[in-house]
Amino acid sequence: MPDILLTHGYFLFEDEKEQQIMKPYAPLGLLYLSAYLKREGFEVEVFDTTFSTKDALAARLAATPGGVVGVYTNLMTRANALWVVEEAHRHGWTVVLGGPESANYPEDYLSRGADVVVVGEGEVTMAELIPALRDRGKHRLHGVAGTVFIDEDGRSGRNDEREKVKDIDSLPWPDREAIDTARYV
Repeated sequence: MPDILLTHGYFLFEDEKEQQIMKPYAPLGLLYLSAYLKREGFEVEVFDTTFSTKDALAARLAATPGGVVGVYTNLMTRANALWVVEEAHRHGWTVVLGGPESANYPEDYLSRGADVVVVGEGEVTMAELIPALRDRGKHRLHGVAGTVFIDEDGRSGRNDEREKVKDIDSLPWPDREAIDTARYV
C-alpha cells in the first residue's frame, strides 16, 4: 500500500461542455505534490479521475482499505470531493483535503467528514503530515503547520500557517509519469 493515494473529484464524463471541446487539464497540482513526496522518500500513487469513473475509484479505495488519501478540491468539484470523503471513509481511509475550496472553508469540510484540511502549499506540509498521521493519529496533529483538523475533544484545531517555499526552483518537476499524459493531448 502506498504512503498516500492522491486523487481529485473531476470526472470528464460528467462535464458536457468539456466533452464537446475535449481539452481537459491534467491534475498538475497533484503531480507536483507527488513528485515532491517521492523525492522525500514516500511511496505515492496517483488515481487520475479525469478519464475514469466513480465506480473505478470506489473499487480502488476498496482494494486496500485503511490508508491515507489526499483529495484536491475546488468549487467545481465540491460535490464529488465530498463523495470521495464518504466513499473513502466507508473503506477506513484517513482523508486529507487540499486545494482552494477546502482551504477556504476547512470547518465546512471537516464537518462533512474530512479528517484534515491542508491550507496553503501542500508539499512540505504533506511530508510532515503523513508520518504524523501514522505516529500520532488524525486527532493529535497539533503543531503540524498548515493544517486544520478535529482534535480529540471534537473541536477544530487550526495550526499556524506554514511558511511558503522560498525557492520555487527547489521543487521537482511534476510527476507526469503518474498519469496517462497521452490522453490529454
